[in-house]
Amino acid sequence: MKILYYTGDLNSGGAQRQLIYTAVGMADLGHNVKVVINYPIYHYGIELREKNIEVICTNTTNKNILRRLIRLNKIIKEYNPDVLHSFLGLRNLEAMIIAYKNRIKCRFASIRNVSKNEFKYFFLYYCLSTKIITNSAKAKQELLKIYRHINRNKIVVILNGIDLNLFKNCEDKSIIRELIIKYELEKKIIGIFIGRIEYQKNHIIFFEVLARLKKNGLLDDKIKILIIGKINDVMIYNQLIKIVKKNGIKGNIEFVGERRDVPFFLNFSNFLVLPSIFEGFPNVVMEAMASKTFPLATDVGGTSELIHDGETGILMKSPNFEDIYEGFYRYLIMKKEEKNLIINNCTNFIKNFTISNMVNRTLNIYKYNNS
Repeated sequence: MKILYYTGDLNSGGAQRQLIYTAVGMADLGHNVKVVINYPIYHYGIELREKNIEVICTNTTNKNILRRLIRLNKIIKEYNPDVLHSFLGLRNLEAMIIAYKNRIKCRFASIRNVSKNEFKYFFLYYCLSTKIITNSAKAKQELLKIYRHINRNKIVVILNGIDLNLFKNCEDKSIIRELIIKYELEKKIIGIFIGRIEYQKNHIIFFEVLARLKKNGLLDDKIKILIIGKINDVMIYNQLIKIVKKNGIKGNIEFVGERRDVPFFLNFSNFLVLPSIFEGFPNVVMEAMASKTFPLATDVGGTSELIHDGETGILMKSPNFEDIYEGFYRYLIMKKEEKNLIINNCTNFIKNFTISNMVNRTLNIYKYNNS
């Protein structure tokens, strides 16, 4: 089949990662794959180049939608794909309009977050699509709750996949050693917070929790938390710096920035914390489980489909201060034996979330609707 994927950019987000996994998986199975983006941002470009997957850029922003639609129309018309699969809100609407106009038989829109913004144009592209693919059962439930008259069978749940070997087998221990020395992590209890510094990831509340724990004498100097991610919101970042300086938690925090070697960081970290305000089906939780890193995350989106509280991690009830405080405190006082049991549970649980399972499930949906 000829398959065309469409999204805004190839930045370091979870949706982009799943698009790449899917595109590469389809190419490996012998399908003709192309990817269309709007902005020339290529965090994942190397994976596509290795598979000779062409990336076409419209070079447009949201300020010139008409020009974007004209270019997208030209690309779709020339390539004439059997399948068009789009990722994320407005991109879904743009893709479904043009695909419908060009009579592309298989039109799939993909929802990657459980949030009002993600659902903004839903009914419009729902009407134009062949199927809606969500990456969590929670997203499907929310859609059916909001849009009560839609056809539930038109919404298909395909859970994210990850490269388990990438996170299990960081064989170059010298790299891990170098990172430990660089960030002065010797004999530390190491936490990791992976996520762009922006509203969604809820850094401010988490830092305020750390400040309160410090004030109450519960945040040990041995605990060091690495903040990995691009600064998308400078105002939030500046506020975080103020919280750090004001509350004496500088020794507990290390801003690492955006990294391409996250598997190595996960492999020497003791725990992952994800206090997000909203999520889809968080890749970083899956990656932590594959790395034998204890996960703590808020009960948003499909997170509860991964973390069963007390069994495969700590599920914090909400993104509010009190619930994050309570969840993190539980981790701090938890006995080592209980932590190890949960990590072992994670290792067994995550084995089913392979890329091949996700790609095969997606391919079956393509074939069924293309027959």
